[in-house]
Amino acid sequence: MIIPKTLVFHDCKQEALDVAIYNNSRLPKLLWNQGIIKHYHSNMSKEYLQQTHNDFSSDDGACCILHATVGASTGLDICGVHNDIQYGICKNMAEMVQCAGICGLFLLMAEQWVLNAALDNKPFDASDPNCPYAGMVKKNSLKQDRTGCAAIQLIHSTICLPQFFAKYLDDCSPTVLVGQD
Repeated sequence: MIIPKTLVFHDCKQEALDVAIYNNSRLPKLLWNQGIIKHYHSNMSKEYLQQTHNDFSSDDGACCILHATVGASTGLDICGVHNDIQYGICKNMAEMVQCAGICGLFLLMAEQWVLNAALDNKPFDASDPNCPYAGMVKKNSLKQDRTGCAAIQLIHSTICLPQFFAKYLDDCSPTVLVGQD
């Protein structure tokens, strides 16, 4: 069985752990707890994080699916990742660009509230694309209120991801969409 290197980003540490455990239980019993599926977040020991990074980034490492928090999107430089999955919308486009990386497939699974968010009075503002949807936020604001307008606009957009990223990054270079179908 060949499992392509897949990096799955989650909003919280507990979710990354829970889904890794669940997915491990979905493997054939012979492959349970063989390190094929692991989780990765900041509360883990440096030794575990380093060993997991080495195992996931190595061509002959056992780890093929890594469930991590968004913190892993900046700091893990791993070649050969075929799939990036964002489980829940990122709070802003900077995180989204980091999570999407340069993999073969980026799958974003957004919550239902993102699809229902009204953007009529929230035009794309290049000067502040990550302006929170609610405007001002407090420490205990809901994810719906904290999430940047550009991230929500991405979900509502009809243009392809590279075009949206180019718009967000104000990248007008002639090669920005080269190789995009």
